[in-house]
Amino acid sequence: MNDIMLFGNKGEFAIQLGLHPNKKKCKLCFWAKGKKIGTFTRGAELDDSIKVYYQFSGNREDYYLPILDGMNPSQIIEYLVLEALVLVSSSKDEDFEEYQRRAKLHLNFGSQFTNDSSDLILLNKDDNVIIIYNPEKEEHIYEFVISFNTFSQVYEEYITYCLTNGLV
Repeated sequence: MNDIMLFGNKGEFAIQLGLHPNKKKCKLCFWAKGKKIGTFTRGAELDDSIKVYYQFSGNREDYYLPILDGMNPSQIIEYLVLEALVLVSSSKDEDFEEYQRRAKLHLNFGSQFTNDSSDLILLNKDDNVIIIYNPEKEEHIYEFVISFNTFSQVYEEYITYCLTNGLV
């Protein structure tokens, strides 16, 4: 890896980009409130991160369910991920519809964030982005609340850099 770029502030919200001469080997992770989110070990998913940002920011009102009020991060993971897996295997139409309602809140930023044993969920409430992160090989599930303004500014800076430098 040649250079590491940082967009934003690790203490609030940042995107860390590891550059490589082969753009498919560029690496990515987020920082929220001083905690690294993602493995920073897999490349070639910059496109995913940008597509998901546009999907999320263009439809923020769709990324929250009132039933999540009062739930802690573990309960949110349970509701949106684990229970949804049970619903998808059901033969009932109403269970599949409920699965689809929950699944649309589960954005795929790429395998450096979401794989067999880790998960990243982005929610929007009261003009804040709520990041729920269940890291690989850790028992603790983290919740970070960041203003949408900060989240958006950092992301737009990152996207501009990627587009200007032909990374996507």
